[in-house]
Amino acid sequence: MGAFTINIRRNRFDVLPFIAGNSKKFKVNVNGEEVFFAHDLDGYLRAAGDRTRASLSLLADIAANIEHYMFHDKCRH
Repeated sequence: MGAFTINIRRNRFDVLPFIAGNSKKFKVNVNGEEVFFAHDLDGYLRAAGDRTRASLSLLADIAANIEHYMFHDKCRH
């Protein structure tokens, strides 16, 4: 799957899916920072790795939009 764009709060975020090991991850540029999203042990998509200056609510909204795009809009792809 190729890159796609999500819109949140009048902002556009480019999402680049990639495979790392056996899992799918997503790289998103959030206000100039690269933030990586991956599924946690419970199956939820979360921002992974180092801390970021982005708000937790924005990161949660980005994760929810990625999930929606990837798993609920498959008929569009």
